[in-house]
Amino acid sequence: MFQRPQAPSEPLSAAQLKARAVRWLAMRDYTRAELEKKLAPLAAEPADIQRVLEGLAKGGWQSDDRFARSFGRQKASKQGSALIAQAMRQKGLSDELIRSAVAELAQTDLQRA
Repeated sequence: MFQRPQAPSEPLSAAQLKARAVRWLAMRDYTRAELEKKLAPLAAEPADIQRVLEGLAKGGWQSDDRFARSFGRQKASKQGSALIAQAMRQKGLSDELIRSAVAELAQTDLQRA
């Protein structure tokens, strides 16, 4: 049976946090807010998480814009723009990114319905 690894008893270093985040991003895209939430219990300092997330964004590993567009395309066949926007809010995306991604989907709402 698969057992989810438990949080380490000692906080992880910045390099270990980055490795963990890269492993998660290799499986699927995450928003910055989602990664921050996942890394929070593993880090000694919130500043370590921010440095790791900034490095991932600069390196192209993590992008909220890419996530929003991908998520929107993925959900478009089954959900309307309003539901997609709500799900994006729950994932921690900014209103600006949501508006941009949903504007692209709104053009095809009638065709998809």
